[in-house]
Amino acid sequence: MASSLVPRPFSLLPVNVLQRILLVEDDPADLVRLREIILGMRSQVDLVYAAQPADAIEELDERQFDAVLLSLKAQEAGFVKCLVEHTDAPILVLTDLENDPVALQALHHGADDHLVKHSLDSDTLHHVLLCAIARNVWRRQMYLTSLIDELTGLYNRRGFMILGEQQLTFARRARSGVNLAFADLDGLKFINDHFGHTAGDHALKYSARILKAAFHRESDLVARIGGDEFAVLWIANTPVVTDIVRARLKSVLDSYVASQKLPYDLSLSIGLCQYQRDFSCPLTEMLTEVDQRMYAEKHRTKTNIA
Repeated sequence: MASSLVPRPFSLLPVNVLQRILLVEDDPADLVRLREIILGMRSQVDLVYAAQPADAIEELDERQFDAVLLSLKAQEAGFVKCLVEHTDAPILVLTDLENDPVALQALHHGADDHLVKHSLDSDTLHHVLLCAIARNVWRRQMYLTSLIDELTGLYNRRGFMILGEQQLTFARRARSGVNLAFADLDGLKFINDHFGHTAGDHALKYSARILKAAFHRESDLVARIGGDEFAVLWIANTPVVTDIVRARLKSVLDSYVASQKLPYDLSLSIGLCQYQRDFSCPLTEMLTEVDQRMYAEKHRTKTNIA
């Protein structure tokens, strides 16, 4: 997939900012004319060409684009669906006819707009591209918002399940292992009952900061999956020593608690599971297993990370 696990920052590009556009066109004459139109826009453009669908997919898998211009033939409407699976950039289809039924099919498959080649000029294309990019920014902002836990700023359960499955797919393709941690904030009810729900909310925020500090790589997926429960998923090419992970988390927690002077004990219980390459279980089963392991460890030791 072209999209990274963590979505890119959102910004609406000024008219003179360099934009990277992928042009998919196999007709030499149309390619020359479209190139002149694109480079004649008021925005600076990093224009990349692809003559065949396979070339386009390869480009999309290697780098990010702000938009895709796809010259569409009668038999290629279904190719749009394939492009959508490889990019989150807006896709604009170009055809020779005003009311082309193929263009309508392309829109049903996920294209953002339809333009007619013979009536296209630089100003029109510039306006349509900016509008498409702006709509895409808004859609991605709304999508990202739906994946974030408002209280802690971590991913929520929905975000964890969606992005976690993407991470698992990547790991399987790369034949890598993955690790999953399940953490529980101890005594949240006690904190709420004795110090108020505001204090409980702060305890959840503190826990989120501690986990983010302990699992700080960009690829580490940290989420609050409900109530006082957190999950962390990360790819590991070599087996992870469980005691080292626990010690790192305890060190971060101890440092944070020492700096905050809290009126209550802040502690986390944690369970860890490792899945070596060629694992096949879905994320839901993995969560159930690591949840059980966390509670078994909690009841066995009667002591937590604190």
